[in-house]
Amino acid sequence: MMPQTSIQPMQIVLAEPHSLVRRGLMQLLTEGFDPCVVHEVRDAQGLFDEISRVPPDLLVVDISLPGGAGMDILKDLHDRVGGAVPLIVTSDNPGPEFTRNVLLAGAHAVVLKERADEELLDAIEEVRKGCVHL
Repeated sequence: MMPQTSIQPMQIVLAEPHSLVRRGLMQLLTEGFDPCVVHEVRDAQGLFDEISRVPPDLLVVDISLPGGAGMDILKDLHDRVGGAVPLIVTSDNPGPEFTRNVLLAGAHAVVLKERADEELLDAIEEVRKGCVHL
């Protein structure tokens, strides 16, 4: 009899303040990565509480979370989880300067929310391979 191998589900922390958007992103993630567990949070405090509780394999974070300033959140995340955990920032309207600043602050990718259904899973695959995704 062959021993069974257990595949550990990917632990994804999804930080998004808008419930409808969060549900859509959660659906994309759960359909795109099997097995995975998506931990949903709505604000900066919930994000930091969750990453203290569950070591994440991936972070998908809205840059405009209540309870924190965007770039400060990224700095705090980088201080807590380092650069080894892929961090994808979602935003409503990132311009070139915004994208540059977010990547310099430690994000691995920036995904426009209106294009998340087309780009999020590809961005995740790229950053998991070690590439920066714009």
